[in-house]
Amino acid sequence: MAQSYVELRATLALTDVQIHRLNRVKASAHPARQPPQPGTPIYAYRQTGVINKWQQEEDSARDVALAVLTEEQRHKLTDAAMVLQQLQNGAMQLVSVGAISCSQWPGMCACFYPIRQDEMKLGLSEAQLTRFEQLRVAHLGPMNELQGRIGVTAARLANTPRNDPASADQLRKELAELQKESEDVSASHAIVLDVLDYMQKIKLAAFEADLRLVNEAMDIGLLTRPGKGEVLCN
Repeated sequence: MAQSYVELRATLALTDVQIHRLNRVKASAHPARQPPQPGTPIYAYRQTGVINKWQQEEDSARDVALAVLTEEQRHKLTDAAMVLQQLQNGAMQLVSVGAISCSQWPGMCACFYPIRQDEMKLGLSEAQLTRFEQLRVAHLGPMNELQGRIGVTAARLANTPRNDPASADQLRKELAELQKESEDVSASHAIVLDVLDYMQKIKLAAFEADLRLVNEAMDIGLLTRPGKGEVLCN
């Protein structure tokens, strides 16, 4: 089913012609790539230059895609993309209380610190910060347990011999089920909204719209999805 790109159309006023051209650029610039075989360490791909080649292809495709936009549309996209640089800590606060999921955040999902200040700049009071911290504690236990199971399953998949595709397929199925389960283990969005006042809800909704826009832009090739490297949490 084709992606509708609702936020891109609404925020950037993309036309059907532009969407069509962007999809053509995406299709021609991103040929199907074989995923790493089970048991293949990622450094083997780095040593052969495969990852660098992929990065160069993505950079070149992004430049072609951006040329489809008008200057005004590029400025609007840049403004929305600033969410990635400015709100990492705030986004992790929202993940930790169950307001958004890790799959919605295109950057690294890690470092769920105790909530002592308003990283999202919503204008939270001390009482609201206390309530958010209570939601974080209640949410993180089940989420961390699931993330641990996901990590173990992913490690088993990575170490599966190449000559055992049946086991690899089963582990991929288990991993997909665990990842779906992790999306379900979250505080209700309504519970989070109950903590906020009217203006704070408007700010949160604007952030969520920017998040959808950024993810759509990455999907169609206008932005490069950040890598999922190692993160050291203090």
